[in-house]
Amino acid sequence: ILPDGEVVVSKIDLEPNVLPAALPHSESYYIVDNYGQNFLIEPPAALSFGQYGDIPADAAPVDFQLYMRGANDDANNWTLVDVADEIEQGLPGSVTFTEGNTLEFFGQFIVMNDDATATSELNFSPTVQSDGSVLLEWLATVDAPGQWFRLETGTDGQHFEPLGQMPAGEKTGSWRFMFIDQHPSAGVNWYRLTQLDAQGNALRVKTGQVTVAAPANAWTLYPNPVASGGALHIASQKAGTYSFRLFNGEGKIVLNEAGTGNTTLQLPALPSGTYGYEISDGKHRTLGAIIIK
Repeated sequence: ILPDGEVVVSKIDLEPNVLPAALPHSESYYIVDNYGQNFLIEPPAALSFGQYGDIPADAAPVDFQLYMRGANDDANNWTLVDVADEIEQGLPGSVTFTEGNTLEFFGQFIVMNDDATATSELNFSPTVQSDGSVLLEWLATVDAPGQWFRLETGTDGQHFEPLGQMPAGEKTGSWRFMFIDQHPSAGVNWYRLTQLDAQGNALRVKTGQVTVAAPANAWTLYPNPVASGGALHIASQKAGTYSFRLFNGEGKIVLNEAGTGNTTLQLPALPSGTYGYEISDGKHRTLGAIIIK
């Protein structure tokens, strides 16, 4: 899915108001405004950021990570999108992200530098992100091509269920990997990471845990289902203005409105079906679905 319209990229030669972490970073950050019909997009094949700044000769792609937040956000709700695949050392320096990026929409971007060269054989760290998902990030020494990682999750640290897999491919040496659990349980979540060889033999195992707060219903929509062309009510628990976007099954924006407090929106005449929505005030974002009948 492409934006299907104008996309404007702004390079800001300043530090953003808040950083994802207290780490070295690119000399600039970037704002990508999508004015096209499609808010949601397929992950791009490549994202390249030039003029990063001076990249040392001993730096490796695994040292650089891409973070993003909404185009109009000003809170510390940065989320990790990808780990770099290519770099150009020296000045002006560039960082390119290809395989494995999880980008679904545009916004603000910054490249951070977290030196991964001093890693142990397997270093695993789960982290709760601002949108309630859990980022599973690990640094691993890959001894031979064909190795892979198995991720499992549970709630008691004793029993685990499959969550996903991540191939290391033909890589060898020290590498950084990431996986996002989009639907963790409220409360304690345990994760188990196993590194395996090409034959499926376990080489190393690490576990970690995080506590995920129950999601707060900042905005509630009703009725749901709602009639085509009918009134949709938004009950807000937050002060201030927010935006409401409604998407069809192809990711196209079919309604884009602003609201303050409790708001009633008049829906256009739309075909029946399931539609996705996004509500955001720049600091908090809620995603969901409504049924139009």
